[in-house]
Amino acid sequence: MMAILLLSGIGVWSMHSASLVDRASGYERMSLQAQYVSELGLMAASSYLSLPSMAQVNFTLGEKAYGSGGDVCESTLQAPTATFCRSLWPSDIEIVTEEPLTVDAAVGSFGPLANEVQGDFTVEMTSPRRAILPGSPLSTTSPYRLVTLTSYGTIRPHTKSAVAGDLCTADSTASSAENSAAGRIAVRSHAIIGPIE
Repeated sequence: MMAILLLSGIGVWSMHSASLVDRASGYERMSLQAQYVSELGLMAASSYLSLPSMAQVNFTLGEKAYGSGGDVCESTLQAPTATFCRSLWPSDIEIVTEEPLTVDAAVGSFGPLANEVQGDFTVEMTSPRRAILPGSPLSTTSPYRLVTLTSYGTIRPHTKSAVAGDLCTADSTASSAENSAAGRIAVRSHAIIGPIE
């Protein structure tokens, strides 16, 4: 009887251990996918801001206070009315670049099956300060700015609807099953943009 009880306990423990391993590998896969989406956001925003006049336009929009047409950024801890902030969504970048950035239903993007996982990103431009480029004279009137870019990548189970804007509010509430199973990773970088007049 004791031997049967001991073997049963070992069997139950083995099944539980295998279940934990499967769960951990799923979390790791989701974390990597969210990181890749975050990095896509950084690369897309950097390319977008390097286009003629896009740095100037977005810098000007970032200077607007919240409530006066300005954005709110998660990455800033100060009051939004006193903070420089510009949020960039895939839809903002797609309008100018004419390249689709929606990381939605493509086979191979997140696995072998289409319409299983959705991904989205938001890039926030904050903390501007004057930047001096190599080879340019030392001056406090440099037309270039060093900004912090923070990209938030989000991955969640697919709702069978395409992403339009904020992934967490697309065709569902923030407490929906898809959003409660979402994974999110933030990646931060610094970029020199300009000229800013």
